[in-house]
Amino acid sequence: MYTRATHTLGPPGHHIAMGLAVLVTALAAACGASPSTPPAAPPTVPPSTGAAAAPTATAEAGAATPGTPRPVETVIPGAEIASQLGRVEEVVRRIRGAALREGVTQEFVTGTGMRALIDNELDDPEAIEALREEGLLLEALGMIAPRTDLVEAYRALLGDQVVGLYSPERDALYVLAGASPGPVELSTYAHEYHHALQDQRFDLDALSEAVKDNRDTSMALSTLIEGDAVFTQAQYIAQELGPSGALALLGAASAAPRTPVPPVLMDMLQFPYVQGLSFVQTLSSAGGIAAVDAAFARPPDSTEQVLHPEKFRNREAPVAVALAPRLPEGWTVVGAPEGNVLGEYLIRRWLREVGLQAPSAQAVSTGWGGDRYVVTEGPGGSHSLIARIAWDTSADADEFVAALTPGPAGDSLRLGAVGRRWVGIVRLDARTLLLVVAPDRAAAEALGRAAAG
Repeated sequence: MYTRATHTLGPPGHHIAMGLAVLVTALAAACGASPSTPPAAPPTVPPSTGAAAAPTATAEAGAATPGTPRPVETVIPGAEIASQLGRVEEVVRRIRGAALREGVTQEFVTGTGMRALIDNELDDPEAIEALREEGLLLEALGMIAPRTDLVEAYRALLGDQVVGLYSPERDALYVLAGASPGPVELSTYAHEYHHALQDQRFDLDALSEAVKDNRDTSMALSTLIEGDAVFTQAQYIAQELGPSGALALLGAASAAPRTPVPPVLMDMLQFPYVQGLSFVQTLSSAGGIAAVDAAFARPPDSTEQVLHPEKFRNREAPVAVALAPRLPEGWTVVGAPEGNVLGEYLIRRWLREVGLQAPSAQAVSTGWGGDRYVVTEGPGGSHSLIARIAWDTSADADEFVAALTPGPAGDSLRLGAVGRRWVGIVRLDARTLLLVVAPDRAAAEALGRAAAG
């Protein structure tokens, strides 16, 4: 996992590292996903050694004063563990054909320490605001229950799942420590060490800062960053741990989270790893590691390009869409007034949420060309979504309309019940639709007629 201090854990564009990365890479390694290995890079100095592997602490654990960072318990590795970590670094450098130009701090943290790191990231004011806006979006779409606290939902989920993270602000990588590093810890260290390589070569903070205001582009960048790290991690597992190690990782990583969370949150956390690995494998198959490196010089513009690598290769850019809808009396825009972008991935995931089977959701969303949405709040505090979506062709627009509001064309505003919400759709032109998602028919109709008027 790569995490920014200011744009952190949870929403698209904020990179989450969890046990899932181990599961994905174990599957890839078990299926023989390792490509040819580049020439070895010169070795670097292994991590500094400690006198013993017994846990120590950088600070006393305990309750933190509100607004102050929580202390993080760490473990000082002994000479044998340091040697193992040095071996991981050597293998990762050989796989990726690159070495660190500057030092990076390696920290093994206790379970309490990892939870403190997660809490510190989630308590950042900018992270809280980003998660608040993401929660309003998912609520408006009917993908999470009203008034779900996304910060606390991620806190509960990540407390179970995170096994490592890399912080570019601190030039430090953190791995959950056991008594001695086993397959999970070593393969996670490979993943996080690779993030350190990425950061020194491509400046992850600068890449993320450039796209922070576009949630879909941010998620696309996440898939490249995490997919590249998973790709290297899978090769490490195949080369160093073998089939038996991969099977052990599968067993360790496939356990369900102890804390139930909305399925959409888990799916959104999984996407950068699962789709990212597929995306990077496609790049590597076509042009080797050089093609992966080149993608960091000009990252994908949208999740559409990640889902369809040929569109990335052809640089099929999203259509720029503007939205300034009129609202009925009593309704206001919440969150960023200029709105944001849903993107093909979230539309596809929403279509599945409202009842389409995965193949149908994929087929319907594939014609996405671009969009812009705002979240609105109405009387009683209910939240709805208004989006303007541009499709590649009129047939693609027709397919979306038919999937959500089947039946003969009639009124210019088509209404239909989907999942736990109501939708309203207005045809603005041959390829452009106005979509409203609301809690009831009356709200969908009022918002649709006002916004299209």
